Amino acid sequence: MKQTVNTFIFSDVHLGSPLSRPTLLLGSLQEYNFKRLILLGDVFEDVNFKKLPDIHWGLLKYLNNLMKNSEIEIVWIRGNHDEMLDKISSIFLGIEILDEYKWVINGKNFLVLHGHQFDRFFKSNWLFVKFLSLGYHTVAKLDTKKRAILNFLKRKSNIWFKVSEDLKRGAGNYAAKSNTDIVICGHSHYPCNENMEINGKKITYYNSGCWVEHPGIFITITEKAEVITHYIY
Repeated sequence: MKQTVNTFIFSDVHLGSPLSRPTLLLGSLQEYNFKRLILLGDVFEDVNFKKLPDIHWGLLKYLNNLMKNSEIEIVWIRGNHDEMLDKISSIFLGIEILDEYKWVINGKNFLVLHGHQFDRFFKSNWLFVKFLSLGYHTVAKLDTKKRAILNFLKRKSNIWFKVSEDLKRGAGNYAAKSNTDIVICGHSHYPCNENMEINGKKITYYNSGCWVEHPGIFITITEKAEVITHYIY
């Protein structure tokens, strides 16, 4: 029997990448009924759809069918890999890509945005980031299914930690300027759940992880505004 939640959130699937795990995500989606589905950025790796294997199209077909259901609200948030997808998405999926989205559940004010807006390293070192991304994908192709090498390198690297911290701090400060209780981002590929107090305002920050590493991660929100992070191996 399917579980019923108010909102289902996932990010950073990077369809078209050999690291993407859309079948696992599809299986998770099929286990839930939800009123709202939020695609929290970087659904695609790039706009070269020739790279998409059949199993990647399977997830897109399922999403397209959901969008035909008038009882489900579909929200697509723009990620740094989605900059070129506005016109394509409106034609292919019939949905507009947003920079951010706010809504209320049980008196709690929620805000979602991808988070790359707060990534100072990405903005200042875009060429190096492209080189780093190439190396990341090269190592991943040689790595085990559990990404043991990649996980070790990321634990030893200050870059990923710094990006994650910048994102958390930036999102928290941004949320504190508005009437926001809970802010949820993607981008860093690191799951997170942390309570912060900024200028006297209590903010809870979540990160929805990704679907190119182990485990795959998604977030659900109940009708009581309870936020749950799910880890799928």
